[in-house]
Amino acid sequence: MSNQIETTEPVITKTQFTRPSWAQRHAGTVMLLALGGMFLVVIVVEALRR
Repeated sequence: MSNQIETTEPVITKTQFTRPSWAQRHAGTVMLLALGGMFLVVIVVEALRR
């Protein structure tokens, strides 16, 4: 049983650092950064138009 646990733990740790899990954990921050970036772009464009 100890051998099975040792072989399965590294796989779990590797899957935690994959992109899907990272995206799920930081989906909120990524969305906020994207919205903030677009908001800044809109402000800059409007300022340049004036």
